[in-house]
Amino acid sequence: MLLDIFQYCHSLLLPEENVLSGFWKEAKKILSSIGMEYQIVHACVNDCMLFHGNNAHLTECNTCEEVRYSPHMLTRKVPKKLVRWFPIIPRLLHMYRCTDLAKLMVWHKKHRSEPGAMRLSVDSPAHKHVESTWLEFERDPRHVRLGLASDVVSPHSLGGKPRDDILHFAH
Repeated sequence: MLLDIFQYCHSLLLPEENVLSGFWKEAKKILSSIGMEYQIVHACVNDCMLFHGNNAHLTECNTCEEVRYSPHMLTRKVPKKLVRWFPIIPRLLHMYRCTDLAKLMVWHKKHRSEPGAMRLSVDSPAHKHVESTWLEFERDPRHVRLGLASDVVSPHSLGGKPRDDILHFAH
């Protein structure tokens, strides 16, 4: 099943001239060789916690007491839920190694809007707050700003209050 999904996505998403293998294991091997692998972490089915670090040995959730492993498996322990974690540092390093992407990574420093106009996220009050609070972000254009996005939360506001009707609808 996973193999079929991978091959289907491979044919739809990648351009015809791509060199990534259409086979899951080969693609994973290539990505791992350049530091682009992922890690698997077990999680509570109710999203209460991760079974990682100091909690890696636990067999049930500290919060809801839900068991970690599926009871229907007789031969091995299979987690009920897992999360694939993609470490960000190797990806950022990879982006800076590519000349074209490296130019885009510092684009925000050279292409500001005129004073009083807000066209880009770097013109936002939140971005300006980061630069004035942590001066090293202003000095070095290679510092990376990671944007977080979530339902009902705007990464470009400072202390904006979410609307209750949206909160009610989202949950």
